[in-house]
Amino acid sequence: VGTVGTAKQASRNVRLQIRDVCGNTSSCVFYAPKSSIQKDHAAINTGLLLKRTSTFCLEPPGESPGRRSVVDSILLGCIPVFFEEDDHNWIDMYSEFVNMSAMGVNVRPSQVSSLAVILHGVDVGEKKRQLRRQAVRLSYSLSDHAVGDAIDVFAELLERRRLWWSEGH
Repeated sequence: VGTVGTAKQASRNVRLQIRDVCGNTSSCVFYAPKSSIQKDHAAINTGLLLKRTSTFCLEPPGESPGRRSVVDSILLGCIPVFFEEDDHNWIDMYSEFVNMSAMGVNVRPSQVSSLAVILHGVDVGEKKRQLRRQAVRLSYSLSDHAVGDAIDVFAELLERRRLWWSEGH
């Protein structure tokens, strides 16, 4: 289990709880870089390596719902774990691109102390299969023959929006 970030965001309480739970087990790594991870290449590399080598990547609420960390986790094959009271918040977040409920997990903030038990009950094999199947929809292919990559998904989304607007919405 890995998590990258600091306890400075609006979700400070959840992040502090996660840090405390991770501090009590050797199977959880809480990486909090000293500087802004967006500006420090060494911190970025360390964070991405942690995600690539972790089974679960903890994704507590941050500055925005659709933040880069979630996409990084998916593309690196790490099962994203959300901390939301309402399941629809994390399922709907990327619903136009991927089936988040098929590859992610939600832990309610009140259940953080039971994190290990909850994650132990997850069908990791199935979640990883879904990650591999759906990650292409969030990545950009270099091949002219790739079907269903982020460019195709974006084009589909634009066409749906164009049709919706043309119907007078």
